[in-house]
Amino acid sequence: MTHAISSVSAANAFAQFPGLKDFTDSYVETMYRADTGEDGQPNSDAIMSAALQITTLADCIAFWSRNACYVRLTTANPSQAGYDFWMTRNGHGVGFWARPETYTTETGAFYGAMLTDAAERAGPVEIYAGDDGAIYA
Repeated sequence: MTHAISSVSAANAFAQFPGLKDFTDSYVETMYRADTGEDGQPNSDAIMSAALQITTLADCIAFWSRNACYVRLTTANPSQAGYDFWMTRNGHGVGFWARPETYTTETGAFYGAMLTDAAERAGPVEIYAGDDGAIYA
């Protein structure tokens, strides 16, 4: 099942920020893979509430608009960065900091630490199933 955010505002944002759609799609898919389907978690086939879709889009726009330039200096692609953003901000034990081979440039600059710091400053997102079965945060 593909999970995605779809709205006019999302389409406008995706058009303005190259790579944002792949980043956001990967972020959402990672949220579903990492934090749904097990005991105490929302069902893996639950839909995202409208509120979660809005905050997710806002979080992804905020992170990508500030950090895409650093991701582009590495071998990571937007999808990898979306995955790493979810995993890092939620303390899942992998993420930007765990991939020095991806986030180190030819000149030796390590962007993983910078991206890790930005993800951690965004704070964790704890999702849960609402009474209507949709996913909220």
